[in-house]
Amino acid sequence: MRKCAYCLKRSKCPYKKGKKHFCSKEHKTLYYENDIKTLKKQIQIEFNKMITENQPCAYCGKRFVKMDCSHILSRGSCDHLRFDYLNVLPLCSRHHEFFLASVSA
Repeated sequence: MRKCAYCLKRSKCPYKKGKKHFCSKEHKTLYYENDIKTLKKQIQIEFNKMITENQPCAYCGKRFVKMDCSHILSRGSCDHLRFDYLNVLPLCSRHHEFFLASVSA
């Protein structure tokens, strides 16, 4: 008998993801729809689109079909600045790689 991660009831939990157990497939879906990690990923995708859509590369000034959203202060070290538009630059893939190499060196 395990505790369902969504409803917290003890029962046979046939559905599992990682260390989390669920009593039904619906509970598993509902749990991950409202999960912080899942929501952060979805918001990050929309935020990146907002920053890069119809914007030129901040380094070379050219527009490309695929643009990258580059964080000046990394998301890992400054998670509170993840969605701060003053902490990001729209860069083309070439200059994004160059920017990452120069920051980590």
